[in-house]
Amino acid sequence: MTTTLVIIATILISAVIFIPIGVTIRKKIAESKIEGAEIEAKKILELAEKEAENKKKEEIFKAKEQIMQERQELEKEIRQRRGEVQKQEARIIQKEENLDRKEVSLENKEKEFENRDKEILEREKELEDIIQKQTEELQKISGLTRRRSKKNIIR
Repeated sequence: MTTTLVIIATILISAVIFIPIGVTIRKKIAESKIEGAEIEAKKILELAEKEAENKKKEEIFKAKEQIMQERQELEKEIRQRRGEVQKQEARIIQKEENLDRKEVSLENKEKEFENRDKEILEREKELEDIIQKQTEELQKISGLTRRRSKKNIIR
């Protein structure tokens, strides 16, 4: 019986010693697993945050790139429209210059016609004076007045 008691006592002493040790070891293992899981969770969160930050930066970059592309297209369109406006302005200026030249030409022709008209009127006046003088001279030479000459011609 003593041996049985010794075995039971040894088992009880072992149980008293090893149960707390087992519990402590088990607790340490569980804490280690929890700590590992927490570290892994932190790593996952950090990685997710980095990925989110990278995704955000990528989207911002894409948006900026799109804005720049649209700005370039808009500037190209503005340059084209300015070019068209400048061409139209050049055509209008050319037409105005042509009209100015035509106006000057017409004014010159008008002056020429006025001068010719004056010359013609002066020439007519001169011719009328000459005719008047010749008529008077013929009347003196013939001794007939205008009325008499007409009567003689009519008969």
